[in-house]
Amino acid sequence: MEVVLRSMDDVCFPISREACELSGTLVAMMGDMEEADVEIPLPNITGRVLKCVVDYLEFYHSNPPPGEGDDVASVQSAREAWEQQFFDVDQALLFEFTLASNYLDIAPMLDAVCKVVAGMIKGKDSNEIRQIFNIRDGFTPEEEALVAQENQWTTE
Repeated sequence: MEVVLRSMDDVCFPISREACELSGTLVAMMGDMEEADVEIPLPNITGRVLKCVVDYLEFYHSNPPPGEGDDVASVQSAREAWEQQFFDVDQALLFEFTLASNYLDIAPMLDAVCKVVAGMIKGKDSNEIRQIFNIRDGFTPEEEALVAQENQWTTE
């Protein structure tokens, strides 16, 4: 049995029902449908992003977590290497991955993309973070001094 996911720009992607089980949203949308083929419209996700989501779901379906008797370190290492390559994309696509994995309730994907973003800001000060994400500074010098004073404990 196969499911077809339709993106907001009408691009369709076939995916196995088993791979869909990683997504709480897709499971809820499929419900108890016993039909051979099901098409699910996803009006919040572009074709480019949906293709990546399908790749992610299929990879995790084909490469389950280590079970009893498996070499845990080897399986973890292979999954981490794949994820590192998968998430080596521009910031705009990372943002889209965050939205899509949240909307589709794909916890492992959301956790992984958040881990990538956390790595991008780890050890950076507020100015560096604003520069990384192209965020303008919305504080006046007085407001910034007040916030710094209120949060001084974080640097002690």
